[in-house]
Amino acid sequence: MKKTLVVEYFSKIEDTLINQVILEIEKAAVNGFERVVLLIASTGGDTDAGIKGYNYLKSMIDKIQIITFNVGFVESAAISLYCGGEERYAVPTSHFLIHQARQNYSSYTVNKIKNEIKLIKENNKRSISVIKDNVVQSNRKVLEAYYAGTTLSPKEAENWGLINAQTNGIDDNYFKAIGSNYEYFSLYK
Repeated sequence: MKKTLVVEYFSKIEDTLINQVILEIEKAAVNGFERVVLLIASTGGDTDAGIKGYNYLKSMIDKIQIITFNVGFVESAAISLYCGGEERYAVPTSHFLIHQARQNYSSYTVNKIKNEIKLIKENNKRSISVIKDNVVQSNRKVLEAYYAGTTLSPKEAENWGLINAQTNGIDDNYFKAIGSNYEYFSLYK
């Protein structure tokens, strides 16, 4: 059985937490682990951090197998992190929320707002690019879903090509498939 690191990411997408995931995966790769299973339940958060996580996971494909798993909800910036998996799964009662980047502008100057709008547009482009690169839908369909704000069931996500398959959940059968040679790392906040 493959030596596996199971990482629970049950929090908002934040740079410090993504850095922790990166550190744990780096340690796993150095210590002979062959696979990482990243369990995700996240309402999203920092778009830059989500894309950083995505880029990192994709860069590790030749070094260690990365499997991402939606165990409840993968929303907003968490979609990018989720898409970093070489294999992607979801439990039947989970969902995915795709929407454009947002920002709260309370007490900003006009110049600050202009800069933030530029950043939001760039984040939208990068997020759309990640989604397009990981689904089988047309560019038009992805753009429509992204700008409208769209929730996908696992079945819809499977039709999109966002997930490889639905599973029956995280149960004893899942851990039998992983084998007894695994370690846990949890991120809760």
